[in-house]
Amino acid sequence: MTDHRPATDRPTLALDALALPVQLDRAQPVKRRRRWLVLAMLAACVLVLEGLWLTQAFWLQQGAVRNALNPLLASTPYELLRPQVKDAWQVTDLGWRVSEQDPHRYQLDARLINRADILQPWPTLRLSLRDSYGVRITALDIAPRTYLAKSSGLSSLASSDQPLRISLPIQLLARENGTWPAYAAVELSPLP
Repeated sequence: MTDHRPATDRPTLALDALALPVQLDRAQPVKRRRRWLVLAMLAACVLVLEGLWLTQAFWLQQGAVRNALNPLLASTPYELLRPQVKDAWQVTDLGWRVSEQDPHRYQLDARLINRADILQPWPTLRLSLRDSYGVRITALDIAPRTYLAKSSGLSSLASSDQPLRISLPIQLLARENGTWPAYAAVELSPLP
């Protein structure tokens, strides 16, 4: 049914009496993308720095890295430590001869080679005497100042693949009971 009266003659309706369809949406939370982005960037930086710290021995072996860091550290009281490579040293041509004058005096001859790609400090060597069962009877630690000739002018660091001939007299000492150690094998190995 349609009301044909003019709009001025019609009764006015109260606004609250109208039933209008209304759709309500939930309020969206404020997005914190920026905060998560900053946290993700910070975590990535921490991971990169931790990775560099854990692999510092590898990076300090690289000549280009050392050449870049040396001038930076020259004006500071800090010094760039030289990384020591595990199993860098190899002992070859081990010789063990009895002296003609004294049966308990020996001559030790060996060749020492740095197999690492970078300079390494001279190692302490361990001379071990073993019995026929492979048990170590005695051991002697030989410091670099002992086996390096004072007049040789060698630096405290050894370059790669530069062999060094070692020749040392070794005097065996009698045990407390007056017996001498009876050995079957001689070993010379660098200490880590």
